[in-house]
Amino acid sequence: MERGESHRRLHLLRVWPEGPFSERERAALAWAEAITRVGDPLDQAPADDAVYARARAQFADSDLVAPTYAAIAMNAWNRLATALRKPDPALPG
Repeated sequence: MERGESHRRLHLLRVWPEGPFSERERAALAWAEAITRVGDPLDQAPADDAVYARARAQFADSDLVAPTYAAIAMNAWNRLATALRKPDPALPG
């Protein structure tokens, strides 16, 4: 795979807290999940301070912009696809 990433790790992203990820990767994934849930009817709080602190321990301000922007972009594409009733290509259908 490109950049040497394995299929196994990509498939384990769904269960990232238990997967074979570094602390830096876990901090980025937790941050992405936290900012994804902002505005979720089940979780009205802003991104958790502890999750932000964990991300800041691993990333400088300028480095935290990239995973933040990536999560925001993915969220936008997912919302667009949902709004336009585009099926998930990974699901049988």
